[in-house]
Amino acid sequence: MALVSACRATTLFMSWAISEEAQTSVVTPSVRTDINTNNPWDIPEAYMAEFPKFMEDRTTAEEWRQTFTLYIGEAQGKPSPGWLGLHSGQ
Repeated sequence: MALVSACRATTLFMSWAISEEAQTSVVTPSVRTDINTNNPWDIPEAYMAEFPKFMEDRTTAEEWRQTFTLYIGEAQGKPSPGWLGLHSGQ
């Protein structure tokens, strides 16, 4: 981190990269067709206020769970005692 903060060119580049101008003019849609091509801030599933509504749609939530399981694998480890979730009450 010290190297990055010491490098003026890096600081200048990162300031530009996170600027509103760069984010609205340089960021282009993804070429992938298997994912949502909207900007991240336009994806309704990423909107935290809508998360409970998303979770109520069990079909879609289950599709996402299965997709993550396919690519990442099943969750591993002991259940968290006292926390509601997959193993609540154990």
